[in-house]
Amino acid sequence: MSASTVKQGIITSASRVDSLVFLVVAVGSLRKLLFLKRKQSRFQTQSLQNTALLLSRSVLDFMQSRPVISLLVIQLLSMEQVQLA
Repeated sequence: MSASTVKQGIITSASRVDSLVFLVVAVGSLRKLLFLKRKQSRFQTQSLQNTALLLSRSVLDFMQSRPVISLLVIQLLSMEQVQLA
């Protein structure tokens, strides 16, 4: 195994870890925003909705660049919708 192959493997692994960390934080944040939305006044709810929209756009941009991981995000978010219903 050459040094360049090892280096590329490390970079790929680091990229996957960064991707998973981003997804965990983003999905966790969306879940928290949805929870807070149910407990806030109308004025605060509008602010939370704006924040959730920005975060959702960020997640969607990320998912478009990594289609395999996007299936996991879609499944997690659909599970959240079922729990809220």
